[in-house]
Amino acid sequence: FQPGITSAIGMLVEAGILDQAGPIIIFAHDLIQQAVYENMPLDQRNMLHLDIGLFLGAAARTHQSTSLSRAMSQLQLNNDSFYAGRWIASSLAAIACDQINVAGPDATSNENQNLIFAEWNLYAGDTSVHQSNFRAALYYFSNGIKYLGEECWSVDLQLCSELHNGAIKSAFALSETDHVVHYARDVIDNAPFEDTLLAQQIMLRTLAISGEHEASISEGIGILRRLGFEFPLSPTRESIKSALVST
Repeated sequence: FQPGITSAIGMLVEAGILDQAGPIIIFAHDLIQQAVYENMPLDQRNMLHLDIGLFLGAAARTHQSTSLSRAMSQLQLNNDSFYAGRWIASSLAAIACDQINVAGPDATSNENQNLIFAEWNLYAGDTSVHQSNFRAALYYFSNGIKYLGEECWSVDLQLCSELHNGAIKSAFALSETDHVVHYARDVIDNAPFEDTLLAQQIMLRTLAISGEHEASISEGIGILRRLGFEFPLSPTRESIKSALVST
């Protein structure tokens, strides 16, 4: 502890605010903890969540070369004395990600760190998908996109694509049409055409399933036009007859 902390803790224990059992110190009641938390300035609260997330993330070790392990190694949290070994995919990783997300992208101005946190969310999202927890997956994928910022497609094209595709598939599983269309449009407008095919396919299926047949047809015609097939904007009997004859 820093100088003076030990004596201050002793005073709080005597006052019944804290309980201490050896090295373990907790609030005497949940309401006391809640009151302390709610009276903290917002920026201080966010920094607390950020610190907790970093600590828990450093404790989540894995035997596999995952996006989380790569992200963690970039934070240089792998010195031999404490962080030796590879990261284990565990609930700690999701909890760490939750804490980071509570803090939010504004908690740090370090672009490299935000990029790493986007990878954390990708890992947590993929893990949630494997557990068929698509609600949690959509939460993590969407937060990962936020960490990449408005210029996400120029920051890391592959990571941005993976996060968007994860969000699209999760939203489709949840039958959330608005989210599917939102993230699919983002992919279609920014990614290379060959990287948009999955997004376009899921968006077309979503529109058709939700009964938005005109929108589905319009989007489908747009895709075919991009592939080089021409369709008249206002088809007439003559143009339809000509097209039928030519086929």
